[in-house]
Amino acid sequence: MITQPVDRTRQPLIRRIERLNVIPAVKLQLGNGLPVYVINQGIQEICSIELNFRAGKWHQPEKLVARFTNRMLREGTKSYSS
Repeated sequence: MITQPVDRTRQPLIRRIERLNVIPAVKLQLGNGLPVYVINQGIQEICSIELNFRAGKWHQPEKLVARFTNRMLREGTKSYSS
């Protein structure tokens, strides 16, 4: 299948979505109890992994904990790069 390159100088047409096929996720559980949701769409050359954690500003025990933790992770240490 040969596709034409996308012309980024022109706005694409706006169309009503007629049908949306959503493949349901399969829930698996790892040996450590961590739930994993998988959507298998066959053989493709791409893989997407998304990790979600209850963390950040809304879950920090004190103000600025999340900000400084993130900053320290980006800086690394003497022995390890970020």
